[in-house]
Amino acid sequence: MEELAKKLLDRINRLCIGFYYINENNIMKSAFELREDIEKLTGGLLVALGADEESQQLRDYTLQVLSDYVEAASQKDEVLMIDTLDYGLREIIGLYIDEEDDADHER
Repeated sequence: MEELAKKLLDRINRLCIGFYYINENNIMKSAFELREDIEKLTGGLLVALGADEESQQLRDYTLQVLSDYVEAASQKDEVLMIDTLDYGLREIIGLYIDEEDDADHER
């Protein structure tokens, strides 16, 4: 799962850079292409979670992120999609990898 998380993080970073700094306004196709990997990553997380209260909160958060992704896709809402990927999914990816440590290794 760590490799999948790194792959998703890289693709999300590229989408966010394009959207925020290069003013790319057509990110939906690229965001749709993440669907399968997002399903694998979040599905694995949901299966691995226990029954305690903390796990339930993480499960609820994950389901909300997925709901936001579906809503953004169905509405073709680029701002909601970027927010969902940048702030929602990035938090879930952080459970698998430490983004700061990963950036240090790339230097």
